[in-house]
Amino acid sequence: MRKHTIHLIILLMTILGLAIAIFLIKESQKKSRQSKKQELRLVLPRFDFLLSKGIDERLAKANLQSLRTVLLPDGDFEIRVWMGFGLNGEDCFILRYFSRQWSAIHIQGMAEAPPFPNSLTRLSSPKSGWDKAWRKLIDAGILTLPDGHEVNCDPGVADGMCYVVESNFNMTYRTYSYSNPWYDKPPLHKRCNEAKQMILIGKIIGEEFGLDLFDLSDIQ
Repeated sequence: MRKHTIHLIILLMTILGLAIAIFLIKESQKKSRQSKKQELRLVLPRFDFLLSKGIDERLAKANLQSLRTVLLPDGDFEIRVWMGFGLNGEDCFILRYFSRQWSAIHIQGMAEAPPFPNSLTRLSSPKSGWDKAWRKLIDAGILTLPDGHEVNCDPGVADGMCYVVESNFNMTYRTYSYSNPWYDKPPLHKRCNEAKQMILIGKIIGEEFGLDLFDLSDIQ
């Protein structure tokens, strides 16, 4: 009788051990799947204007993280449009949709000469309203434009201004740039359609949020 009891206890302990092992394996697989879902996909161009100490310092002073390291909750997204990258510093327009609430921020960092400012201003609602302004930017290609170098849309001008766009949308971080997109000097260079879209994006930001600096549509 005692032997049967011992065998029964051993059997129960074996079954319990197997059940615990199966549970732990399933939990580990579940955590692994969740971890993979939370990895931010990076889509980076060959020439990355934002890999500089100056940009990191500017973000730190404004108490902002690098957008390529931020895991946003489902449904949230953030777009940053930088302007400058010449001798006069950079400005940045930030558009956010967090917890079903819109907001926009302007980081001013451009000046005639150093030292460059680093002020952060919260912007008022766009003239057309948030949803319409966002639709205009989407239609202009703010989330889908390729990098200018990838489509041979680079005038090869050393000086001037450059747009750099960052997006953290649907667990994907993208950045692309257009240097001097208004430049149109045939036969050496003819402005490409993608550059025209980039200029349109800057114009929309300028008109909707009162940021004239971003609107370069009148440059000849």
